[in-house]
Amino acid sequence: MDLLRAEYIGVRTLKTHLSKYLRGDRPVVVTERGRPKRVILGYNDAVDLIEMMEEARDSEWTAEVERSRRAYRKGGGVPFRGGSLRRRVGLGR
Repeated sequence: MDLLRAEYIGVRTLKTHLSKYLRGDRPVVVTERGRPKRVILGYNDAVDLIEMMEEARDSEWTAEVERSRRAYRKGGGVPFRGGSLRRRVGLGR
């Protein structure tokens, strides 16, 4: 999903060409009087966004990301703590 590449359209244009925008593969920002009001996303983009939001709420996952950022800032590599992380991404048991 790349909202920077999204097409911005007015409500009237959406009404006229709804099926075109629903078949498209890019996000669409719907505006009302020039102000963004809604975003139309494809199903897979919406699922990806929901999964990212759920991961962001997972304290173990966010702690692992923060440890990795600190290690990277110190000039080291990003530590990989096998275990649960491997399971989360489908690489381990």
